[in-house]
Amino acid sequence: MDKICRAVKKMLIDYIEGKISAVEIQTIEEHRKKCPECDFLIKRFSDIWSEIHKIDRLDPSDSFWPGLQAKIHAVESPQFIFDKIFAGLKMILRPAALVMILLAGIFFGYQMGNIKEDLRDIYTGETLDTEISGEIYVGRYLQDFQEILTGSPAEFYLQPISYKKD
Repeated sequence: MDKICRAVKKMLIDYIEGKISAVEIQTIEEHRKKCPECDFLIKRFSDIWSEIHKIDRLDPSDSFWPGLQAKIHAVESPQFIFDKIFAGLKMILRPAALVMILLAGIFFGYQMGNIKEDLRDIYTGETLDTEISGEIYVGRYLQDFQEILTGSPAEFYLQPISYKKD
């Protein structure tokens, strides 16, 4: 698309309405003879433009304008200063709250990963090797199951399943 085609598209409405100078009209007419795309565009647009002016103009009802003005006034009505301040604070506090939540999650995740498995580590400061620490954990875990009351629903669900052969 060359410069003249772009100029024709920019001046299309003014050309159809006859609002451009005679020199510009002459230039566009010469270009139309050489460029079938611009000629087709001008013909189609002028046909549509002439049909638009044939359509009867519809006037809105008398209640339309007051209703429209009321809606515009409601949107443009002055806001309270508190609302403006709160809106500004929300924009600032949302990212700050997100960062705080993220940092808290990292902190608590780190702390949970470093929980001591045996209370002796906390009081004496000595570290246990992982085998002994694992045995203590398993022992405490099994101790919880040994304290289940006889005849309780927990005992029923924890009994091994026995399959009878017919």
